[in-house]
Amino acid sequence: MKNVTSKEIDDILHDMATSDWDAGAEILAQGHPIVYVEDDTPEGHVLKEYPNGRIELIKVDMQNDNDEIIKVIKDGK
Repeated sequence: MKNVTSKEIDDILHDMATSDWDAGAEILAQGHPIVYVEDDTPEGHVLKEYPNGRIELIKVDMQNDNDEIIKVIKDGK
């Protein structure tokens, strides 16, 4: 497996996580979590939001497929 640089990981995460919010709201309404970044999201991290409102800050490990929940931003209902 090719080693992926942190820059490549950040580019992939940005592409995966930035999308139209209307689409995100629709996915949540269907019962699935969404992943996104905001301007202040640290590099190598994403926000994962669940249909119940829970939001987690996730450190993404694409090398080992071992993502880590860093912090619960908002607890779910």
